[in-house]
Amino acid sequence: MAILAGANNYAATQIAAGTTLQIGAGGTSGTFGAGSVTNDGLIVFDRSDSLAVSNSISGNGGLTVFQGTISLTGAAGYAGRPRFPPARSSLPAAGRIR
Repeated sequence: MAILAGANNYAATQIAAGTTLQIGAGGTSGTFGAGSVTNDGLIVFDRSDSLAVSNSISGNGGLTVFQGTISLTGAAGYAGRPRFPPARSSLPAAGRIR
């Protein structure tokens, strides 16, 4: 598992099948870079605050919110199975994740 606990400058992020990328380590920092995200593994959000994720996220991987409030505001071409604790997340403007 890789943990992004600070601000990042990645042009694109790719999570391979069978791997996990954690955003944050229980605090208020940790982000993707500015580019698109291809997720065929697992993304885990572990932040104690609210985070708006404007990255375009695609792929068939999983997405879990361990803590914090996550808003996915970028383009949604995501086909994976998200798991959100109640009242801790919001969907993109289109209102769904495909």
